[in-house]
Amino acid sequence: MSNYNYKVDSELGLLVVRVPGENADKFVSREKELYHISLIEDLKINQEIIYLDVESGIKISKYVEGQLINANNLENLELIKLFKNYHSLLSTFDYHPFLRIEEFESYCDNQSEEYFQLKEKLLYYKDYLQSQNKVFCHNDSQPFNMILGSEQIFLLDWEYAGNNDPVYDLVCFSEDYGADNENISNDLLRSYFGEINFDLKKRKILWTIFQSLQWYNVALFKDNTGMSAKLDIDFHKVCEFFIDKSKIKFKELRRLENE
Repeated sequence: MSNYNYKVDSELGLLVVRVPGENADKFVSREKELYHISLIEDLKINQEIIYLDVESGIKISKYVEGQLINANNLENLELIKLFKNYHSLLSTFDYHPFLRIEEFESYCDNQSEEYFQLKEKLLYYKDYLQSQNKVFCHNDSQPFNMILGSEQIFLLDWEYAGNNDPVYDLVCFSEDYGADNENISNDLLRSYFGEINFDLKKRKILWTIFQSLQWYNVALFKDNTGMSAKLDIDFHKVCEFFIDKSKIKFKELRRLENE
């Protein structure tokens, strides 16, 4: 939702040129992005970066051959290996999810009443979520940021990286902005942690709600700034989707807590 990407044939081979979209700098730090790309360089899980300008945000990288990840072309253990590979690292920067959502919220002044009601309910669990052990996370590890190459999985676009609860990354992948992939998310949790207990179920639901409310603010900002028409994406509908998803997840949370 934030960048324009161009596939370019050049003397260096196929490249991808990323040009940040309008106001993309409001949501990410290019200095942190560059630092985190350097942090994972030895892991060889990112595309090769040729150029990244922290002022403009323009990035040039080698094109990665492969196919997009989906639920049907990947064994969970291979995905878990990827997650645990970079989760073994630690950044000097935390993701600071609750500070981040406040910042994103400040870019708009027309959030719905339902949004604030849902956010207030989420804040009840703020200390609980912030108390979890943190590892280095991608924080936007959705399938469309992954490429299944001939020999490995590549995880691209480290704009939102920083230390966070590892469950956050698993939720990013399994929720995928679309239908609720309950079986996928449970399989990931089980493969990553060995078993699924009450705590993991609770964190999974809460981080799903958090991500929905966080991206609600991004979608609202884009709708406010005319990006719905420019990108031919109905960001108002996207906002409604995230609100509805948050409400469904709170119902799941109540059922879990009443078991």
